This record gives sequence, structure tokens and C-alpha cells, in this order.
Amino acid sequence: MTRPDFTGIRPDVAEYITSLEQDTAQKLQELGQRDERIAQLETRVADIMQMLQNLQRLYFGKKSEKIRIPAMEDGAVQLSIFSQEEPASISQPVEPETVKVSGHKRKKKRTQEEIIADLPVVVHEHKIPQDQLSCPRCGNEELEYIGKELVYTEYVRVPAHVDRHDHYVEKYVCHACEEGTGACENCPYAGTDACKTCADRPRTVIITGNLPEEYRHPFIKGSKASSSVFSQILYEKFELGLPEYRQEKEWERLGFPLSRQTMSNWILRADKDYMQPLTVYMLKTVKDESNVVNCDETPVKILDEKTENGNPRKCHMWVVRSGKYEPKQIVVFNYRPSRAGKVPTGILAGYNHYFICDGYSGYNDLGRGAIRCGCWAHLRRKFYDSILNHNMDLPSLGREGVRYCDRLFRIEERLENVDPEERLRVRRKESLPIVEEFYTWLEARDPAYKGQKEAITYARNQKAELMRFLDDGRIPISNNAAENAIRPFVIGRKNWLFCKSNDGAVAAADAYSLVETAKANGLDVMKYLNYVFRKIPVADGNLSDVFIESLMPWNETVRAECQRGYI
Repeated sequence: MTRPDFTGIRPDVAEYITSLEQDTAQKLQELGQRDERIAQLETRVADIMQMLQNLQRLYFGKKSEKIRIPAMEDGAVQLSIFSQEEPASISQPVEPETVKVSGHKRKKKRTQEEIIADLPVVVHEHKIPQDQLSCPRCGNEELEYIGKELVYTEYVRVPAHVDRHDHYVEKYVCHACEEGTGACENCPYAGTDACKTCADRPRTVIITGNLPEEYRHPFIKGSKASSSVFSQILYEKFELGLPEYRQEKEWERLGFPLSRQTMSNWILRADKDYMQPLTVYMLKTVKDESNVVNCDETPVKILDEKTENGNPRKCHMWVVRSGKYEPKQIVVFNYRPSRAGKVPTGILAGYNHYFICDGYSGYNDLGRGAIRCGCWAHLRRKFYDSILNHNMDLPSLGREGVRYCDRLFRIEERLENVDPEERLRVRRKESLPIVEEFYTWLEARDPAYKGQKEAITYARNQKAELMRFLDDGRIPISNNAAENAIRPFVIGRKNWLFCKSNDGAVAAADAYSLVETAKANGLDVMKYLNYVFRKIPVADGNLSDVFIESLMPWNETVRAECQRGYI
């Protein structure tokens, strides 16, 4: 706009007009700043509302990340069940390539009837009393037995109980030696001081039997603990999430008063003697024999670890799990008071293959020696949480991001049981174009508020790690294996809440390692624990690698014993 010519106008009027222009420009600038501030506040309000809805859903809503309408994915049109008209255009889904699965037999799931068929059977035969054994029609008493009829079947629970096992050995005495040997009859030193040191002197000889090797070494010397009682304590706490104070009531009901302090002492003692050598060997096996490992961590409260304010310090439980496609399935928990980057680096010291984790920067140092891989499940969760009310019906940036991730996961479902070479080939043919399309779409996106910005920033910063699964068919697309392994610990933590000391946290980590590794290998946890704690005292502290290997859940002998029902 051209400024008017004020020539010939009185100086005071010209000055007033100039001042008015300056005020107007200042007001316009202030209005622009105010509009910018309003836009920022609106974005902040939208972000806060999204956070509020996420918190409300966390406490009151469902936790599942499943999409309610799968038909809406990949641009498909949702058809109305009341409409008889064909849609104007329906995008035809691309037929996926058929993947040949070789060398794999899917294990048939046992039915309920097949499972209960293994239960012991108690037969109750209700015979006809002798005085009623006659024909009601003619009174004949010479009836012929033709069999029996099953009226109904019921399943009876046999209450648990505690038995006391006293181990005795036989003792024999030789009375012939009480009179001495034949040389004593004419011995001139008989009855003298020299007789006391003579090998032929009269004395009492007692022969005592030996315990079998299996019972020669008590589980915990000086206590009444047995492998079965201790296995039950571990199973209930670290598999069922039952704290000691609740177990205390159950043991009392069984007629065997067992205090929570005694149980805690047994766990600490058994951890130092038995569990720690087993988990150290398991971690060594993971690092030496695994090409891919999964990593994750979760906080745990330790009462003895205090902050400067005197509050319990938030420590962390770390988990390292062998990859999904590794031949040996191993889960190892490690307790550390810190979440610093030196912790995973120290746990996996010497490991230089692939490891999968989330975007936490604490894994950066570990990535300098090993090869870091990203998790598409974490990325999908960030996009999913950015959707308002998780409503997949409404178009949004978050919904599009979730759909890209789901397309990749559907391909992985088809590749579940193929060999790594075939999996890599299909990934490069089908998954790679989707990943490239996703990042092309992502570069043009401008996030509306913080929730979307967080997902976009995560995807951009983790691009190299997220694309790593395209380099090797053994790399899983997500870190779900580690999250599934650490979930039982998180659930148990809701019950027992905290650990008293660092030693207690270490014992909990070792116990969870045994429990979760047994589950990862398809074993009955209770049977496996009892097998291990019956066998390991026999070594009497001489725990060589060969002996420990014979106790691992992937050992064929162990698997056979647990399937046979070792209790």
C-alpha cells in the first residue's frame, strides 16, 4: 500500500498521522504475536487433552493395541451391512507371495479331554448288597453277573500335604572285638598302658551305612528345607506372584509353620549356593552362542537403597533374552541399582552381534561394539497413542502410521516358520518397499501436536535401527520377546511391591531367570525347579560347566525327566 503524500499538511497533523501509523503497526505486531501464542496454547491444550485421555484409558480402559476394524486397513472401504449398493471403488488388495515352509511341523495343541486323560483314575464299585441280590419279578436268587455300568464321572481335588521324611542308616556292632583278638590271650602287656595303643586291644567296632548319593547332601545344611518345599516357594512367588506373607498362611494351614523370614533366608542362601552359578552360565551361553539377543529393563524399588531425601531409590531389573529364532531359548535377568549406559554394556561385555532394544539412549554405548536393531512395535505404539481416543475410524496421522506398521507385521506372520534365508528374501521383496514408502510419507508430515511429533521424531531418529531387520533373516521385527519375558516380573512386582535389599533383588533376578527360561523351553516350571534342586546339591559345590549344562532346560535328559513327571 502506497503511503499518502502529506505535503502541505500542518506539521502537527502530519506528526499525529505518523504516530498513529506507528501505533497501528505495533498493534498489528502484538496481534500477530498473540495469534501465535494462541496457536501454541491450542496445541498445548490438544496435547494435554491427549495425555489426559491416555491416562484415563490407562486406569479405566482396555490396554490392548488391537485395531477394532481391520477391514479399514490398506485403504479398504468398510461396507455397510444395510446397503445393497456396490461401492464406487474398492482398492484391490495385492495378493501376497506364497511362502513355502519347509522342515517344520506345527505342534498339535492338546484338547482338554486329552489333558485330563492323564489324570490318575480311582474306580468306585458300588456293589448290590447280598440280601438284595434277587430278581424283583420272580424272586430268583441265582443271578448271573454281566458287568458294570458307568453312571457319572467327577474330578476330585486332593489337598496338598507335607510329609516328614526321616533318613536313617543302619548301624552294626562287632561283639567279638570287645574281647580283643586272639593275640590278647597271651599278651604280656594286657591291662597295661601299652594295651591302650595296641591294634589288637579289646574295643567296640561299629559299622555305619552310607546314604545314597542323592540324599547324602542336604539341600541347605542345618535346616529342614528340601528341594520340593523350596521349589514350591519359588514357584508361588516368581511364577504365581504370591509374596512370602501370603505363603506363610498356606504353609501354616498345611500344618508346617514356615515364617516369611525363614523363606527369605532360604532364597538368599540357595541363590548364592545354586542359582547364581546357573544364571552366570546362562548369560555366558547367551553371549557366546546367540547371534541375536533382545534387551529390556524395568524399575524395581529397593528399600535399602535410599535417595538423598531418604526415599527408596528406583533401581532397575534388566533382561537379556536370546533371539526368537535362536536354537537355545534363554532368558537372563540382571539386577543393577542404575539405569546408566554402562550397565547394558557391562552385562553384554564381549558380545558383538545383533541386539534389539527400544530407543533408550542408554544402549548407545553397547551399540559401539554390537549391532543395534530397532523395534517396530515401539514405533507402532507411539503412533497408536497419538490417535485421539484410539479412534481408528477418523483419519489422522497416527492412524496412517499404525497402518504402515501393521502391513509389515502381517508379512512377518506369514514368515513365522520359514528359514532365515527365505525370510530375508521375502522381506527385501515385500517389506522394503513398504519401509521406503513409509519414510517418504513421513518426510512430508507436519505434526499437529506433541504426541504426533514424538512418534515422527522417534521414527526419524531410529531409521537406521528400524531398517536393520532387512539385513538378516534372524533379526525379529520387534522387541516383543523381551517385553513378554519381563512382563511376569512386572505383574509379580504389583504383588510383592519391593525388595528389601540388593541381595534380595539379585536372588529375585536369578529365580526369574530359571522360571522364564524353563517356560521359554516349554517345560513345567514346578517340575523343572524340583529337578534342578534335587540334582544340584549332589555336586557338593563342584559346579563345572559340564555339570551345569546337564541341568539346563534345553538339555534332552532334563526335558525327558520333566515330561515324565519328575516331582
